[in-house]
Amino acid sequence: MAMLERGRVALLPLGDLWQTLDADGYDGVRTAIESYTLPVLWQPVATTVLAVPGLLLFGLTGLALLLLFRRRDPAAKRLF
Repeated sequence: MAMLERGRVALLPLGDLWQTLDADGYDGVRTAIESYTLPVLWQPVATTVLAVPGLLLFGLTGLALLLLFRRRDPAAKRLF
């Protein structure tokens, strides 16, 4: 919605998108990672992943799924 208000397209980082959609879930996962695992997993690892634009992450995942589960010609030679 913020993109429509500003009048320009901007790619939201995954962390910002998650906080916008479910702030309590984001805080809960952050607390759980920092409390029950190594805190170093949140700061450099998770924050790096959450800095990736959400559209890029979901787009690449969708493209990979499309390629993996596409219909293939039965006569074609398969590698897998």
